[in-house]
Amino acid sequence: MFFNMEGPNKPEESPENLDTKISINTVEHAIEEVLPIRSLVEIFGPETYLIGGAVRDLILGDNISNKDFDLMTRASSEEVLEKLNTTGFSEAQGVKFGDKQYSMREGTGVINLLLDGRQIQVGFKGEQSIESLIEGGDVNLNCCAFSLGTKKIINPDVFNEILEHRLLFCNTELAKNDPMKIVSALKIISRMPDIQVDEKTQDVISQGLPKLIDFFKEHPDRRHKLAQVFGNITSGEVVKIFSTIDTRGVLDGLETPRIKPEISDGYISSFIEDVPSDIKQKISDLIREKFGARLEEDKLFNAKVKSAVYKTNEQRDVVACCLMDGKRIYLASAIDSVEIVDIVANLCEHNDKIWTTISPSRNLLISLSLKAGLRPVTDPSVLKKILISNYPEYDDKIVTEMVRGRLIFTKSGSNDAPQILLTS
Repeated sequence: MFFNMEGPNKPEESPENLDTKISINTVEHAIEEVLPIRSLVEIFGPETYLIGGAVRDLILGDNISNKDFDLMTRASSEEVLEKLNTTGFSEAQGVKFGDKQYSMREGTGVINLLLDGRQIQVGFKGEQSIESLIEGGDVNLNCCAFSLGTKKIINPDVFNEILEHRLLFCNTELAKNDPMKIVSALKIISRMPDIQVDEKTQDVISQGLPKLIDFFKEHPDRRHKLAQVFGNITSGEVVKIFSTIDTRGVLDGLETPRIKPEISDGYISSFIEDVPSDIKQKISDLIREKFGARLEEDKLFNAKVKSAVYKTNEQRDVVACCLMDGKRIYLASAIDSVEIVDIVANLCEHNDKIWTTISPSRNLLISLSLKAGLRPVTDPSVLKKILISNYPEYDDKIVTEMVRGRLIFTKSGSNDAPQILLTS
């Protein structure tokens, strides 16, 4: 079940089957539009490279409006600090800092700065070539590099691997002996349901697991790094990987983390037990009003609902709400289509892979979902991976078929109506 609302704001129909292929020139131009290249080159020099998740996400067509930028530069830290101070930057005092302020992480030599409202992290590569730096990286999806000097992606082979959703280690021998490189691969597997993992990459992960367990057994204070592979859209795949070895208690408490979705100012995200009783009642009233007889009462604040995201007006009335099961929108409603699109779009912008299911007959709701940034899953194997990762009891029960261009799923032995699955 997804959302409901009433109101005159019916959106235009959006295409469901979008061509996700993108050219390298398109990505290069997109980077030029979102990155203040001229200012950065002035500070860090032309031998500076954008690398990491922002490049990957642009290639994959994802929203990067809420993403930080990771740079590597050949300039020395002394040169950069001098340039920052002569171009109007000041050193931040404390953890938080404002625009045109910077800080340097103690012991890391990494500079963080805020420029035009964007968080930028800069590391120093010294005399090491960018090619050797990439070779020593973790996985290919994090290592597509864009040169600020030439405004070009310098490793088009990696560009194509990302475009094809192929997961590879930058250096397989290094990965076998580096637990954090294995963690990087597991994070990708947990967050990208359509990722392609070949046999060689699977073998490297399997060979690296014992050392990974040893590392976190010896360094329990670092378990927060391992926790990042759980609570994502296909973390069930990671659980399967770990089921092949004795984890010796390292995963205790990590496999079922409590998730409270991120949201911007103006909205509230809260665990269910922390929602004020009057607000909980107003959420219930709004959902009942908009769903009417279609609402199945047993799905309102049932055991699957772990958190709520909502917005109130000046009178403290709830105008939009989403009841969440992890990163799944389980049930939602709003006073009109504008509010429902805005709250779902906000969730999509601030979280990795928000997802939901909708009856294929609810064309208006599907159209609203598309407008908010959700897209229908069209690959049966991906659909099954997402559902079974989140609900292992669905294994061998998911039945799919294409109906008028939509991938419909049902669960054998269940009275649940057919649904389509959408993700951000």
